[in-house]
Amino acid sequence: MNPDNQQIEIVESSALEQMERAQIDVQISTAKRYPRVLSVVKQQMLAFATLDQDTASSCFFTLPARKGGDGKPIQGPSIRMAEIALSTYGNIRAGARVIADDGKVLTIQGICHDLQTNVCITVETKRKITMRDGKRYSDDMVVMAGNAGCSIALRNATFRVVPLALVKPIYEAAKKTAIGDAKTLVQRRAGALEHFTKMGVTKDKVFLTLGVKAIDDIGLDHLEVLIGYANAIRDGETSIDEVFNRKPEAGEAPTGAAAGMSAAMGGGAPASAGAAASAAEIDLLKASLAENGVTEEKMFEYARSINAVPVGVDALSGLSNETLAKLKFAVKTLATKKAAE
Repeated sequence: MNPDNQQIEIVESSALEQMERAQIDVQISTAKRYPRVLSVVKQQMLAFATLDQDTASSCFFTLPARKGGDGKPIQGPSIRMAEIALSTYGNIRAGARVIADDGKVLTIQGICHDLQTNVCITVETKRKITMRDGKRYSDDMVVMAGNAGCSIALRNATFRVVPLALVKPIYEAAKKTAIGDAKTLVQRRAGALEHFTKMGVTKDKVFLTLGVKAIDDIGLDHLEVLIGYANAIRDGETSIDEVFNRKPEAGEAPTGAAAGMSAAMGGGAPASAGAAASAAEIDLLKASLAENGVTEEKMFEYARSINAVPVGVDALSGLSNETLAKLKFAVKTLATKKAAE
C-alpha cells in the first residue's frame, strides 16, 4: 500500500481531557511563577516532623528482616513522612488508585508530578487479597487492602520525586525526637510494651523478636525498631504474626534470643499453639462481640487476613487464650471501622 494514500484518523480529545490539560497547564505556570524556596521547605518540613513525639513516631516504619538479607530490620520513611513532604515541598500533584483486580491481587498505581521541574513518576504495587486457603477476602477487607496499598504506592512515588537529600535529615531528626534519650528511655519503652500488650503480643514475644532477655536490655536502638513495627502494622505493611510470630524458613537458623530458647528446648521443634481457651475467656469475647455489634464470622474473616488465627480453625473453642487476646483487639478494630462507616 502506498503510504501517501493512507488515511489519517484524527482523534478528538474529550472535554474532560481538555479541562484536565488546562488545569495542569495552569498549575505548571503557577509553579514556575512562584518557585519553592528549599530553605523554607526544609524548615517547615522539620517543624512538622518534630512537632511532638506522636508525630515524630509516625514518620518511619520497620519491617522484619528478609530472607537472604543482612538479618537487620528494614526501615524507611512512612506515609506520614510522605504527607509532610508533599504539603511542604509544594508545586506538586500526587495521588494513588487501584487500577486492576484479578480476583487474587490488587494492582495499585501511585503517581507524583513535580509541576516546577515537570518530573512525573508512576509507581505500581500489588496487594494480595486471598487467604491461605485461596478464598478471596470479604468486600470490606478488599477495600482495606486497597487503602493500605494506595498509601504504600503514594509513599513510594513521593520519595522518587522529593529528593532524598532533603528528606533524610528530617527523617533522622524525627527518629531522634520519637526515641528520646536516656532520660526518657524507661518511660517510652514501657509505653511501647504496653501498646503491643494491648494488641495481644506478650512481653516474652517482644523480647524474643528483639533478641533481648528482659525489659532492662531494651535500649534506644530497640525502641526505634519497636516504634517502626507499630507504624508498619497500623499502616497495613505487615502483620502481628509476621513480626512477632515469624518462624525461621527452612534451613534458616534462629537468631538472638530465639536461638537460645531453641537450644534450651532441645532442638527446632515447632512451638505448640497453646492450651485451648477457657470457657470464661470465650464468654468474655462473645460478650465483647455482642457489645460492639461484630459477628463471629466477621471477626474470623479479619483475623485470618492478618494471620492471627491458625489455618483451618473456625471456632473459638479451638483457639488458645493468647489468640483470644489478639481477637479482642480485632473486635475493637472492626467496631471502630464500622462506626467510621
